[in-house]
Amino acid sequence: MEKKTDMQALWERVAQEIKSGLKHGFFEFSIEGKVKDGKRHVTLHAGRKHKFTISPEDIEG
Repeated sequence: MEKKTDMQALWERVAQEIKSGLKHGFFEFSIEGKVKDGKRHVTLHAGRKHKFTISPEDIEG
C-alpha cells in the first residue's frame, strides 16, 4: 500500500473541514503557507491547527 503524501492529506483535511462546517451550518478556517529552510509549510486553522510539509515533487504534479 502506497503512503499518502502530505499534499493528499492536506486536500483531504480541507474537504473534511468544509463538509463538517456545512453539516453544522457554519464554519470558518484559514490556510497559512510559508517557506522555511527550503521546505513548504502549510497550516490549516480550523478550530485547531493542522500542519503539513509539502514536498516540491507534490507541487509539480
